[in-house]
Amino acid sequence: MESFIKNLAYGAGKILRDGFRKKMKIARKSGPHDIVTKYDFASERYIIGKIKGRFPGHGIISEESNPEIDNGKDTWIIDPLDGTNAFARGVAQFSVSIAYVHSQQLSLGVVYDPIADELFFAQAGHGAFLNNKKIRVSDRKELRGSLAIYSYNVNDTPLATILKDTKAISKAGLLPWCLCSSALDGAYVASGRADLNIDRDAHPWDYAAGALIMKEAGAKVTQADGKPYRWDSRSLLAANPVLHKKIINTLNKRRKYSSFEGSLLAAARRLPSRAHQINQVI
Repeated sequence: MESFIKNLAYGAGKILRDGFRKKMKIARKSGPHDIVTKYDFASERYIIGKIKGRFPGHGIISEESNPEIDNGKDTWIIDPLDGTNAFARGVAQFSVSIAYVHSQQLSLGVVYDPIADELFFAQAGHGAFLNNKKIRVSDRKELRGSLAIYSYNVNDTPLATILKDTKAISKAGLLPWCLCSSALDGAYVASGRADLNIDRDAHPWDYAAGALIMKEAGAKVTQADGKPYRWDSRSLLAANPVLHKKIINTLNKRRKYSSFEGSLLAAARRLPSRAHQINQVI
C-alpha cells in the first residue's frame, strides 16, 4: 500500500509539473479565489482511475468530484492540486495530497511537491519521512520568535475570528506565515521548517494527509479549539506538545479589555445591530 500511494502522488505530480506555467483556461467555482484548471481534473482523473482499478469497493472524497462513500471502512481523501491559485499564476507552491482512511482512522498520508521533487509520507505508527529520510517537528519551546503558519477559508471564516487570531499571534511574538498549499503547510511543520500550523474552516482534502504526517513527526494535532482532531474536522492546530499547549492558551484565553476598548464596547451595546460584531472583534 505504501508503494501504491506514493506512486499515485508521483504520477499526479508529473501531470502538474508538465502543465506548470503553460497557458490554461481558469474556471471559477464558489468565489473569486476558488478556481479550477484542466490540470486539477487531469490529476484527479489519474488518481481516481488508479484507485478504482486497484480497490473498486473503496470510497473516495476528492475536491473536484462528488464524494463516493462506501460503508466507511476504506476511504481515500484527495486534493489533486492543492494550491491552484499559485499553480495558475506560475508560483511553485502547490502539491498533490492523498490520504487513506481505514475504519475512520488516518492510516496513510502523502504530500508531494512536484517542482521541488519532495515527497512527504507517513504511515500511522511508523513515523514520518521526506524522500525516505525520517523527519521531526521543531523542538522550540517558546512562542516568541517561532514561525507560525496561519491560514483560513476566505469564504467561511468570520472576520472577527481572523482578527482575534492574528492579534493573538502578533502579541505572542510569533512570525505569521502562509504557503499557497495547506498540504505543504503541514509538511513544512512536520519537517521543522515551520514551528506550528493553525488552519481554520478548511476541508478534509486540504489537510488530512498533512495532519497524519505532522502527528507521525511528533506534533500534537487537534482542532483549533483543542478538541480531538479526526480526518473530517474543519480546523487544525499542530505543533510540538510544548508549543501546542502555549498556543492553545494564547488563542483561547479570555481577553482583558483596555479602558478604551471597554468604552467602545459599552457604546456598542447601545447599538444592538452591531454590538455583537464589535464584541467579537475586540
